[in-house]
Amino acid sequence: MLPRTSRLRAAAATFAIGAAVTIGVAYAADAASHEQADLWLTERAGLVARAAAGALADATGDIEALAALVEATDHTTAASFADLADRIDIHPGVLAFAHIPIVPSDEVDAFVEEMQAEQPDYELTELATPDLIDVGSRHEYYPIMHVIPGPSVDLAFAANPDMSIEDLFGFDLGSDSQWMETLERSRRTNTLAVSDLIQADPTVPGKWILFFTPIRDDRGTITGFIGGASVDLLLAASQAGLDAKVNWQLQSVRDPIGPEWQWTDEIALGPGRFRLAVAPIDATHSGLTGPALYVVAGGIFITLLVVATAEQWRRRRDGSRRIEDLQRSAADKDRFLASLSHEIRTPLTVVAGFAHELIRDPGGIPAAEQEELLRIITSQSDEVVNLLEELLVAARGDIWEVSIHAEAVDVRREMERAALIAEGTSLMIGPGEPRAFADPRRVRQIIRNLLGNAVRYGGPTIAVEFCEADESVSVTVSDDGPPIPAEEQASMFEAYAGGSGRHTVGSIGLGLFVSRGLARRMGGDLGYSHDGSASRFELSLPRHLEGAGGREHPAGRDRVSAT
Repeated sequence: MLPRTSRLRAAAATFAIGAAVTIGVAYAADAASHEQADLWLTERAGLVARAAAGALADATGDIEALAALVEATDHTTAASFADLADRIDIHPGVLAFAHIPIVPSDEVDAFVEEMQAEQPDYELTELATPDLIDVGSRHEYYPIMHVIPGPSVDLAFAANPDMSIEDLFGFDLGSDSQWMETLERSRRTNTLAVSDLIQADPTVPGKWILFFTPIRDDRGTITGFIGGASVDLLLAASQAGLDAKVNWQLQSVRDPIGPEWQWTDEIALGPGRFRLAVAPIDATHSGLTGPALYVVAGGIFITLLVVATAEQWRRRRDGSRRIEDLQRSAADKDRFLASLSHEIRTPLTVVAGFAHELIRDPGGIPAAEQEELLRIITSQSDEVVNLLEELLVAARGDIWEVSIHAEAVDVRREMERAALIAEGTSLMIGPGEPRAFADPRRVRQIIRNLLGNAVRYGGPTIAVEFCEADESVSVTVSDDGPPIPAEEQASMFEAYAGGSGRHTVGSIGLGLFVSRGLARRMGGDLGYSHDGSASRFELSLPRHLEGAGGREHPAGRDRVSAT
């Protein structure tokens, strides 16, 4: 037996070793906590950045679509401008859209007189004050001609309830240097321009982001702009549940960085650059574990070692999985881009080639051959339009966000319009003239997809049959090609699904996904079967208004309008 002194020394040594290991583990755990918190915060910041970029892309896409509609209209009134805006699903973060013409100084009086015929109290005023414009001080003016409120317009008037959207009419945007700088940049570059963060109105919380895109006449001359404003482009981030975990703020890259932000980086939003600042709301995500890490009892240091070892193993395993996921995503992206490039380039090459041929020698080509070339150009153009419609629907992410305008539809007529894609094949159309209550454009899109699939992947014989029941009508497109393998039928209606049976390198795999989603959105369905001799895709549609609302959306939303 060791002397008592020796035992005390051994105990002290054991305690010292245990304490040293415990402190080492505490330091390691603290470092790992900081690393994990930094990774967590970086991931959330990435989500916010993508949400902001997506929100701006939606908002600027809306404004460019509205500009294209205005360009195609001979004369725009307040009513027609509102009607054009109704065709666009305006992003939730948008305060308002405005039509802003360029008015030369010598035409201001005539412009104001024309506007007063529509709005008797219309006047050309300074943007920051109610003072009338001193006409003649500049060569050109940029008055607000028409305004459409956006979903977030209440934010602009929450602190000033006496104001309304009508108070914006007549404001000359050229009277304010912040607005004018973005307008001039859009005019100079002849494209979309996005402003820096500006304090447009002291009564409105937060800073505004402005975006303008030019309007051109038939000669390409810029005659005005469609403008928009947003207080909070990160509104979409709240939908991802991030608002309960992190605070974020868009900042000008020229502003100083406050000490309260733990993560900052510059991000590109359209043509503009901003700083994104992010900080966690909950201290559990701050990476600061406090002095408790240094008060670890000597008896649990082995457990902490095991936990640290397991954590290291888990990190390696998760890292390997993350690398594999990234590799799969990169491969999927490459395949998707290759397919999309093939699908768009092939018809566009045909269109461009035949169009150049018609321009180069219009007199040397017989009339019958010219008609055939124009038919091919039209057919190939329709293919590109159909593909873009599928991409636009799929890009929504949620098929229930697609607007449906239901009305009485002559299904046979829509089928005959869609049948142009099958021209040149032995297409057999059965008897019947059924009528349904659905969106005619979406019905035509679905049938065109089914006929296109039959032409591409099916047998030489294609048939269309109609059937009517008390509450529904159905359209069946069949071909005598081989059946789709059973293992692929479960996923054939998923986005970007592709299989060996009826898909090729040139297919992006959106047609069936979009078609079934649109059918269900209109209260119908789309299914597949094989009767032993032919592959059959059956589209069912409601016959009456009561069935046209579609299946119930999980969130209870329904955006079907009847006309």
